[in-house]
Amino acid sequence: MFALPSGVLNSASLRYLEVVVGIVPDSLLKLPAATSFGGLESLKLERMSVSIELFSEWISSCKSLKMLFLDDIFGIAELNISSSSLEKLILEDLMVSFDDHDSFCIKVSAERLSYLRIKYWTVKPQIYSLTLHAPKLEQFSWHGIVSHYSYDGSFESLSYSNLSILPCTSSDDEHGALANGIIGKVLETICRVSSLCIMITVFRVFLLISTLRLNTLKIHRWDISEDSPSSQVEEEEQICYTAEYWESQNLEFVYSLKEVEMEIRGEENEIELIKYLLKDAESLKKMTILYPSDLCRQSVISIKIQQFQIASSSIALYFLQS
Repeated sequence: MFALPSGVLNSASLRYLEVVVGIVPDSLLKLPAATSFGGLESLKLERMSVSIELFSEWISSCKSLKMLFLDDIFGIAELNISSSSLEKLILEDLMVSFDDHDSFCIKVSAERLSYLRIKYWTVKPQIYSLTLHAPKLEQFSWHGIVSHYSYDGSFESLSYSNLSILPCTSSDDEHGALANGIIGKVLETICRVSSLCIMITVFRVFLLISTLRLNTLKIHRWDISEDSPSSQVEEEEQICYTAEYWESQNLEFVYSLKEVEMEIRGEENEIELIKYLLKDAESLKKMTILYPSDLCRQSVISIKIQQFQIASSSIALYFLQS
């Protein structure tokens, strides 16, 4: 266990604090009295362990805290952040002690929070949960596995979202229903966004975002088939989503699109989606196609795409190496 230097604790004028330790056996941070940090506005903790029960209470006691950044914090199984002052919250690479816990739960209640970024990639716990109350949220990024999500409020100020979430379940048979339920709840949260960046595992997700009014859409592929139920991956590989199929679904978000960025691997479903977007997105001003350096058919694919019917008369089409 280590403690902050007395000079830091006794500084009444301290507004910004960053502590980086390193994951070692004695990296547990001894939390000082919250009264020592009455004026603290920004706090970043990186590569250390914390006593999470005390930490949640301690954060709530920092009445002036506006920005909290937790990076590579070990030992967290449940994080409950409640703050009346917090405006920006970043949670990255939080790590659970898998021997002691089978769940990873985050609860955020912050009346003034406008920016939230959550990122974790570990796949061992059985339960991943996020509970969110942030009525003034404007930007929301969430990357990781999820098995439960709940929210409170309408998120009327939310304009931008970056999502890379994978529904997690222990049963192949339940995966479809679980995925639709969780993704559906998340999309209820972001129903007012005009800019969406989404990392997908299956193309069916576009049916769930059909009613959004988007100006900007960025699509990236998520190569995590080893973490997805095998039946879901195999089923997706067997289905061909043609441009005609997407046209029959009447996806409303297409008609408001002005900019699209799409990462491809040269698969037929990707090409068909591009064909559909070019044909039906009449307001589209810019489309950027990103391809990997090892895509040997890049020139053939680019020529094929440029021959598609294009609805917009003022579109700029770009092909870039990702």
